[in-house]
Amino acid sequence: MRMVAGVVMASVVAVGGLLFASAADAGTYIAPSTSTGSTAARGAATLDPPRYFRYDFRVKGVIIWNEANASSVRNGLGSPGQGFYVDYAENNGPSYTCDNGVKSRAWEHGYNGVTKVSGFVPVCNLVL
Repeated sequence: MRMVAGVVMASVVAVGGLLFASAADAGTYIAPSTSTGSTAARGAATLDPPRYFRYDFRVKGVIIWNEANASSVRNGLGSPGQGFYVDYAENNGPSYTCDNGVKSRAWEHGYNGVTKVSGFVPVCNLVL
């Protein structure tokens, strides 16, 4: 077993330097459009676009926080079906207890796929 983004997985598949819960999950990673004009306008050195992993909100009304901390500003809300696209995780943040009683110190940073509100969501409020 391995821990990926704060979640214990039975098996992990590596593809192109990225870790996936399974080969089927590899299709849930997307590279968002980051077009900013010509290469000259961006400068000589360019980076690959960030990769996002698609989770979904576990329940209606999940808070998207400004920081990986429940005492920070609330940026918005998420609901099942909207998708939450994660670009990185804070795996040692302050403890948060979700409404189902699960506690988590892992927070995912990303954006709501419908509203485009970005911020942090505790892992216990996300599902694959």
